[in-house]
Amino acid sequence: MNIVFIVRRFGPVGGMEKYVYELTKALLGLGVSVKVICNSTEIEEQIERLDFYFVGNPIVKPRWLSMVIFSWKVGKVLRKLNFSNHVIHSHERSAFHDVTTFHGPPFAKVKLKPWWKRISLRIKVWLYLEKRELCSKNVKIIIPNSQLISSQLQIFYPQCKSRITQPGYPGIDFQENIYKKDENLVLFVGKEWKRKGLAKAIEIVKRVNEKNKEINFIVIGPKDDEVKHLFKHYHGNYQVLGWIDPAKYYEKAKLLIHPALEEPYGMAVSEATSYGTRVLISKNCGIASRVTDLSGSVLSHDDSLDTWSEFFIKELDNEKPAKLVGETWHELALKHIEIYKKVINENSN
Repeated sequence: MNIVFIVRRFGPVGGMEKYVYELTKALLGLGVSVKVICNSTEIEEQIERLDFYFVGNPIVKPRWLSMVIFSWKVGKVLRKLNFSNHVIHSHERSAFHDVTTFHGPPFAKVKLKPWWKRISLRIKVWLYLEKRELCSKNVKIIIPNSQLISSQLQIFYPQCKSRITQPGYPGIDFQENIYKKDENLVLFVGKEWKRKGLAKAIEIVKRVNEKNKEINFIVIGPKDDEVKHLFKHYHGNYQVLGWIDPAKYYEKAKLLIHPALEEPYGMAVSEATSYGTRVLISKNCGIASRVTDLSGSVLSHDDSLDTWSEFFIKELDNEKPAKLVGETWHELALKHIEIYKKVINENSN
């Protein structure tokens, strides 16, 4: 079985990128041949039996133009190398693929805005790229990365409903050990801190601190100068660490707080529970339907600070380690192999 992945950056440098990176390793471990078409690799280790085809794309902004150029270059590589016996699996807004995994909320949600807010070249291009990715004749299967995304895709692209398969939830690396927890260590993890609810998380922790809880709050994802204004009236202990591997903090943290405004899945939530770290998240996370009281609590983002702080303290005082939420990357790879078999059968008919 031969697979070609399309992704701009290959490596564990973000939610979507880590998904591709970990899935690739799991597929290789199952004997699948994988090639990657990308702009760059951001990995430290050497991965055996993995071939890269670099297209190069110096343009970073505007992002829509960068995506257009990347898509054009990917198409050029595919035409030149003729991967006729491969399943082409895209994770970007490309044009020539059999399978696409959809990692975020549809851009088509912009159609819900007033018409005068939709008049721009940027919006026109993004809508075109998204529709092409999902609705082109060559596309056989669409894999949403959560049930939330699946529902949104069916609303905005009903013509593609028959192509949408069961969600390919991100995997996790299961941790065998139960780690000793710092009773007051609380994490927030996410580069896209605005939609992941950092501002609200800070207000919740402030409220908890007012109730004589000395929280050690660690924020992983944004740079300090991006968010320091949010801590202007915050008087407790906190650190903003930028984007680093959160694993060693998952080991010690008692709680992960994730009051997202919009979150297609919530990989940090799954990862945290793999270390026994309890979670407090919003219903706006795609993973919310999978979280039970064995792992944490789920609230509405619009619930009051008092409600959030009440559940915050409840989870902080809960001595039971969180039950793992999700599946392993190995299990996800097995599901992908079944999808690829269907594509191969269809292509051969």
